[in-house]
Amino acid sequence: MNTIYNQGADGTCVAFSIFNCLESQLNVEITQEYAEAEIKRLGEEGKDITNGTTLLALGTRMKIKPLAGCKVKTLKKIWSDGKRLQPTDIIKINQVIKDHQAIIGLKIRTGKPTLKLKNYVLVPYKTEVRDGHALFVESYDPKKKLYCIENSWGDFGKNGKFYIKESDFLTEVEALYQVEFVKA
Repeated sequence: MNTIYNQGADGTCVAFSIFNCLESQLNVEITQEYAEAEIKRLGEEGKDITNGTTLLALGTRMKIKPLAGCKVKTLKKIWSDGKRLQPTDIIKINQVIKDHQAIIGLKIRTGKPTLKLKNYVLVPYKTEVRDGHALFVESYDPKKKLYCIENSWGDFGKNGKFYIKESDFLTEVEALYQVEFVKA
């Protein structure tokens, strides 16, 4: 099981989603303390990891400079909202998730609380989008049609995880990236 991170109000969801993704792929443990030290070590570059749109910047940096002893091998945007999905896109998305390589940008909409859950399943608001939040997609259950998401808000949900229905995935996710790591 991956570390349950708590980013607090730091706005470092991209870094923590990368650490969850890395833990799953390479079967390593990255503690909260180590993750925070790595983020702090980035200094000015740490500013590149304060929102979901900068995943590509951090991933590109990790191709050259290892983070947590790992480098990025593959980094590409697989899907973004506004792009019409084809059956081959859905197959690709589910394969990336199966290989523990998926990081999403979730739409954060106006409303309180920030994310609403019912039985650990996301209940989307029908309000305007105000922000984004980067998260690691741990798995997909085709029988239940649920995506298991690892969050970086401490023990939010069940053991730091919550679920998104397949029917809500495409409306509530603004982008899905494939990130593949190798040990440096």
